[in-house]
This record gives sequence, C-alpha cells and structure tokens, in this order.
Amino acid sequence: MDLADEQQGDILDDFLFPVTIYAPAPGTKPLSWKEMGQLFHDFNFRVQPVSKQHALALDTSDPYISLAHRLAQCPFIHDNGGVAERAASLGGKSTELVVQTVLVRTVRGACEGRKFQESDLALSGQPNLNPQTFNSLLSSIDEFFSGIAARMGKSRFTDKQDSLHLTAPGWQALGVIHHDIAFKLKLDAVERSKVLDRIAGIDWGRGNPDWQKLAIGHAEIDKKTGLPVKDASGRVRVALTGAGRTTAQKLIDYICDKAGLASRLKAVVHDEAEGA
Repeated sequence: MDLADEQQGDILDDFLFPVTIYAPAPGTKPLSWKEMGQLFHDFNFRVQPVSKQHALALDTSDPYISLAHRLAQCPFIHDNGGVAERAASLGGKSTELVVQTVLVRTVRGACEGRKFQESDLALSGQPNLNPQTFNSLLSSIDEFFSGIAARMGKSRFTDKQDSLHLTAPGWQALGVIHHDIAFKLKLDAVERSKVLDRIAGIDWGRGNPDWQKLAIGHAEIDKKTGLPVKDASGRVRVALTGAGRTTAQKLIDYICDKAGLASRLKAVVHDEAEGA
C-alpha cells in the first residue's frame, strides 16, 4: 500500500496476491456484519489440514513430485497397476504397484542420493534435477526400473505379496542405486546392463534367508496357528521390522554387494576424501 501511495507501479506489477472471493448467489439477501464476521472466522479457523498423501497429490511445483508423476505414466508402473496417489500404504487388496509418497522418495534418492531422500534439508550445491535435466533423468530412471522389470519378468516383478523390492525400503534402496551408478560411478550402457542383470538376479522373495541374517525383519508368524509362515520352497518368510532408514540402508548395502558395486563405491568415497 505504501508503494501504491508512492506511485511505484513498476514494482507493484511484480506482485501477485491470492484472493478468495465469497460471491452470494443471485437473489441472496445481503449478509449482516455478524454473518460476515462468522464467514471470516470460518475461512480462517475452521480450515482442516490435509494429509501428507493429499498434499503430494496436489503439489505441482515440486520438481521431484512432477518427475514422479511422469514416471508413474511409464509402462513399468502404469501397466502394472499404477500409483496409489492418496494412500499411506498398499493394503492387501490394493491393485496399485506403489504409493505416491514412496515413489516420490524413490525419485528423490534416484536424483540426488541417500541424504536428500531422507531429508529436504540435505541438498546442497547444484541439484542433479533441474528443468534442463528433467527429461534425461526421467529417461534414465525409467530405463533403470524398466530394465529390472524386463529381466525379472512380469510375475516376479509385480509380486507385491512376496517381493521385497516392492516394499517401501525396497523402492527407496533401488532409487539410491540408480543415483550411484548414474552420478557417482557414471557407468556406461554396457556396465549398467550388467548391474541390472545382477539386481534382477537377486532372490527378492521373502523366503530368502539373507533377509533375516541382515536383521531387517523376523520370521513371519501365522496368526491362527502361531507357526512360522513358509514359502513354496519351504523357507520361512520374513516380515520386515519396519520401513525406516536402517532397513533401507541395509538393503542398499546388500544390493551394492550383489551387484558388484560395493568396492567401486568405496573407491569413489576414498578418492573424494583424498581430494578434500
């Protein structure tokens, strides 16, 4: 208002103010000052907060959410159930492949690495995702997951009930692996293909005894019989202890080891430390 009084219209033109207008229907009698006061109160104090899932579904400004939206249209997701946009988790009867919150976290890790996957405040310097790199990163992440899906086959890749790669920590771990091979190791197409072969070759089933050795879960117990649940091969299935950062990090380390990336990533870390 001071700028308006000073007739500095050129500066005022740079400002946009969101406005909510209450427009009574034609024929409605004018509101009394008490009714207008109540309306003001309702607008300001009766607002209901939306859930994190709804906020993500409605956000069109965050580039990582935008990238997740585009990734959801890729065949490896779209043709296998799609994304549950406003759900906190997938229920037993869910037909979707992944929930949006998990996919966004996966994209964050795939673009910027583990620290940014965990915290909005962890990104420093120049982000890998920007308007110029948006399409190339979309293509790279799509190629990564599509390559794993093709190598695993539809039945293995989409088995939400048995495969840990479709759990929240599984998605997040794979996102970080993409970041490592694309930005830390900068693998060429031939090397990336070999890595995808090894990742797809991992026994992702809940009966893999390695999961309990990693201490990311415990034996799944049948609620009716009280006995351990076994898979088709007679192996005890694992029930994840949680979907927190520790579980995801253990899966990242496991995938790196199985994919032959562990020693190469250690060398990169060592070189970075020497350079610092």
